[in-house]
Amino acid sequence: MNAVTIERPYAGQLAHERKAARRAALIEAGFDLLGTEGAHAMTVRAVFQKAGLSQRYFYESFANIDELQVAVFDHVMEQFLERAFTDLPTDGDVRKTIAAFVAAFARTLDDPRSMRVALVEAWGSEALMRRRVETLHSGAAVLAAAVKGGADNAPTDGSVELAAFTIVGGLLESMLAWVDGALDTPKETLFAQFIDISVATMNATLGSATHSAREA
Repeated sequence: MNAVTIERPYAGQLAHERKAARRAALIEAGFDLLGTEGAHAMTVRAVFQKAGLSQRYFYESFANIDELQVAVFDHVMEQFLERAFTDLPTDGDVRKTIAAFVAAFARTLDDPRSMRVALVEAWGSEALMRRRVETLHSGAAVLAAAVKGGADNAPTDGSVELAAFTIVGGLLESMLAWVDGALDTPKETLFAQFIDISVATMNATLGSATHSAREA
């Protein structure tokens, strides 16, 4: 008969729970370092010391600092995508849909650390840039699905997806330009103008598809 190993709690937590807590602490420490001082300050030593852990616990969860940077970026962008997915309306109103999507992004960036991680630090890291592109794809997919789900006779030719990519990519680049000072506009005004432009883009896409269907 095989012996059964029973995992015993320590300080009220099981081993996998303690490991998850240590990983979360490392991500939080990395988030604070990357979001305030930048990638140059986010060393393995700085992270595990800030998290109040020893070096061996860093390598328990991450192979290197790049892996942690990606985890920090994911931590920020998952908040955005979760908000977007939860808050998008289902009544087919394009303006409300895009406004909710932009509002989810704006709330994520209310924390200056999140803004720096999402918009600035990715440019100095190949791993983060790849993840940024993947996030753009995910965000565009969420927006396109919301628009198509609420539209009558939504086009199936990829035009809604293209418009969604244009909007999400434009949102990221517009905010980066605002952070860099290239757009000298109050943030609230920038978002309002961006929503107007994005709604016009998506409505033109849907209107074009409707017109084409009538002609056919």
